[in-house]
Order: sequence, then structure tokens, then C-alpha cells
Amino acid sequence: MRIAILADPIDDQTAGIHTYVRELVRALFALETQHDFYIVKRQLDPEIDPDNQILIGDKYKLGRFDPVRKFFSIPKLLKEKKMDLVFEPAHFGPFNLPGFIKRATMIHDLTPISHPKLHPFFSSLLQRLFLKRILSKADLILANSKNTAKDIGMYMPSVKNKIETIPLGLDPIFRPEVEKSYLNRRNIHSPYFLFVGTLEPRKNINTLLRAFTLFKRSVKDDTRLIIVGQVGWKAKPILSRIEQHPFREAILKTDYIEKKYLPELYTNSLALIYPSLYEGFGLPVLEALACGTNVLCANNSSQPEVGGELAYYFDTLDPNELFELMAEVALQNEEVIRRRKDAPGYTSKFSWANYAKRFVELMQGI
Repeated sequence: MRIAILADPIDDQTAGIHTYVRELVRALFALETQHDFYIVKRQLDPEIDPDNQILIGDKYKLGRFDPVRKFFSIPKLLKEKKMDLVFEPAHFGPFNLPGFIKRATMIHDLTPISHPKLHPFFSSLLQRLFLKRILSKADLILANSKNTAKDIGMYMPSVKNKIETIPLGLDPIFRPEVEKSYLNRRNIHSPYFLFVGTLEPRKNINTLLRAFTLFKRSVKDDTRLIIVGQVGWKAKPILSRIEQHPFREAILKTDYIEKKYLPELYTNSLALIYPSLYEGFGLPVLEALACGTNVLCANNSSQPEVGGELAYYFDTLDPNELFELMAEVALQNEEVIRRRKDAPGYTSKFSWANYAKRFVELMQGI
């Protein structure tokens, strides 16, 4: 089969979907298979043979969205290239393909539908307008967790028999790391809690900040909070709360940092705190566990599915419950240490190579 992957998130994103598409593409091109894979992008990818890339530029761009490219330019060229199957890894598409080209689409979560206020208006509007049509026309719908698959089935029961779940993989870079080059450069020598993710409403950073206030007032030590991630949409209230925090001097807010530094940040933290209101999967939870880090995450959506029995869970909007867990892991008692020790072994089953093999099996079955 000739399989095209619409890989724009590699160029225009840095968060979870970027990671998903990048790692999927790498794993597929490393796989020994009889199928030919092509990636559709705006820019040439130096990691991939140019003969396996289809470059399509913008025509009439509206922000980051080009309707002409999405609905006409891409389908036209895919038809000319005689593709057998087209995979859309970022919710929105594929569109306007002839019947002989099979369609597969990936749904990471349904928050644009279920929690529209957590997304930019235009993004949520497009999903409300097109998602049911996308799902009905898809020959295969991939989900990243059982929770996401359940949500899709509840949203559109008629497509339940087309949904398949493959848990995401884990980059082998995430493992316990004794190196402290980044920490030393930033003069971080105190114990710290860690948050990794885009600063946006869905991440529920306000609950984290309130819990950190309770922790500092109770414990009264030099523990810090490090917030790692790019500023997303509706971030001004979040940034304001950070700046006005009563323990602002104990908070370090970085922007996006290179992935190579994340293992040492995870490994040396007291815990990753992931208070998100909803996650389709939640890669930072998996990454932190792989580095032998305790994880405190909100008890909702897919987070218990990913964190398993090794993560600690708290009621999503309860800063008091989160504070109690923070105080517990800060003591580093026997149970806390055991969970840290067992975490890397637990995450060994999450592999992008295995993901790619199952991906190909499902595509062959369409």
C-alpha cells in the first residue's frame, strides 16, 4: 500500500500532537514493511528521504489554517500520487478524497466538543462543524486510550465498530538521569516539584498554585516549583497568578525547553504534578514515571489509565488533597521510594516500535 500521513504538526506544534506525529513517523520509517509511507508537510524534513515527502505550501492562510490547502490542494495531490490510504493524525481530516482512497483518522481527545471553553473558539467551532462528518467517512478511527475510545463511542455510537485503541509509545531518552547540567546552569539546587505542559486553561494550573501555597505555609522549607512549558491560549490569567503568588520567589517558570533536558528535570524532582482537567493520554505522566519520578495527577479522564498503580491521584479541583500528597512525597518514605523504583519497569511496555507495528496491522485490515 501507498500510505500518506498528514504530518503538519511536526512543523507547526511543539506539544503532545507534535510528539505523537514525530515519533510515529520515525517508527514507521524504521519498520521493515512492504508498504510505502509518504509524509505531507509544508517544509522538507531532513530526517526523511525527500522521495517520501510531499510538500504542499499554503495558498490562503487564516491564522494557522488554510482551507484551500486542507480541502483542495492536499486531496488533489494525494489523488494524483495514487495513494491507497491517508492518515490524519491530528483530528481534522482527511477531506475530499475519492472513494478508492481509504481514510484513517486519530482522535486524541474530544475536549473541543466536550469542553469548548478550554479551546480557542475557532478551533472548537471547526470541530463542531466537521467532526461527525470526519468520523462517519473514516474507515478506521484510532484512539490513544480506552477513555478516549469510550468518549468517541458516546459522542457518535454509530462509529463504535470502527474505533481501535493503541496506547502511545515512549521515547527511550526518558530514563533515570543523574546528569544535572541544566539544573546547575539554572542554579537549581533545592528540592522542587515539577509541572510540564502548555500554559492553558485545560492544565488547571490554578489548583497547582493554590496547593503550592498550602505546602509552603505548612512545610516552610526551601522547596521550589518549576513550571516548564510554552505559553498557550488564554494564558494571561495564569501568568498573572504566578506573578502574584505569595511565594513567587520559589517559583521558576521556564518556556519550552529542549527535550534532552527533561529527563534530568523529571529524575531530580520530588514529583511531577499533572493537575489537568482532562487528558486524552498525558505523555508527561509516562515520561516522568520512566525517569523514576513520583507522579501526582488529577483523577480524571485517561490519567489513571496511564499512571496505573504507581501514580498518586487527587480530586481534580481540590488543592487540599493535592497538598496532602505533596507533603507525603516530600517525606520520601518507604512507599514513595518503592513507587519511584518500580516506575521505569512499568513504562517499559510503552514503545513506539510496538505502536508502529500495531498501526500497520490495523491499516492492512481496512
